[in-house]
Amino acid sequence: MTTREIEESIIRTEKQGTPATFVGAAVELDIDGDAVHSGIVIFNGNDYKLFHFTGKDVLLVESSDPNWRNRRWYYHKVIDRIDEQEIEAFLGFCRNISKRATPRYAFYYDGQAKYAPTGDYIYASVKGEYMTCVGFCLNVLHSFIDDGQYLDPSTWPVTDETDQPNYEDFLSTLRKHDVEFDNNIIKVGFKRISPSEYLSSAFLDKKPIVYNDVKPINDQVELVLCRFENN
Repeated sequence: MTTREIEESIIRTEKQGTPATFVGAAVELDIDGDAVHSGIVIFNGNDYKLFHFTGKDVLLVESSDPNWRNRRWYYHKVIDRIDEQEIEAFLGFCRNISKRATPRYAFYYDGQAKYAPTGDYIYASVKGEYMTCVGFCLNVLHSFIDDGQYLDPSTWPVTDETDQPNYEDFLSTLRKHDVEFDNNIIKVGFKRISPSEYLSSAFLDKKPIVYNDVKPINDQVELVLCRFENN
C-alpha cells in the first residue's frame, strides 16, 4: 500500500461529502500531528457520533456536542468489516455498552474479553474491565464482528512498563479489588496498542490482525497524520 493510498483513505471526519453511513476507526491528534486518543465514529443518516473511553467515562457523543468540536477529533478510516445494513445494530450495541460499561484505565489488552449484546462485560482471564482507549475500541469491534478475533495482541511486543512502576501500580490495583490473577498471564497481556496502530488496523482485511502486518502501514500512517496537521 502506498503512502498516497493511505492519505486518500484517512478522512477528516467533518469533511463535506463524506459517505453518510459507515463505522470508522478515529483518532484525536495533538498539535504535532501525533495520534494520542482513539474512538469509533458512527455515520448514520447524515449524522455522526463518537463512541470512546476517555480514561474515566464511556461516552457516546453527538456531533453537535461542543466537547467534541473543541477537541482535535479529525481523522478516521472506514472499517469495511461493518457494512451499511449493520449500522443501526452497531449503534444500538454501543448504546447498551455505554449504559453498562465501567472500565478502568490500564495498559492491558489480552484480546479475550468481550461485550455481550446487552452491554455486559465478559472476561476470560482478568476479572474487571481494565483497558486503554484503544483496548476499549478493540473490545467493542471484536465483540460485534462475529467472525473470529479482530486483532491478535499476543503478536505485539510486551510493554516496557512491565519493568517500571506502572506495572506494579496495575498489580496493586488488582489486589485492591481482590482480583485473583496469574502474574505470568498478566505480564503477557500488559501492553499498549497505540492509537495510530489502531487506525492502521482498519487498512487490513486478513484477520486476526497481527503486529508485523500493522507495523509497515503504521509507519506510513504516522507520517501522513503528521503531514495533515503541519501543512
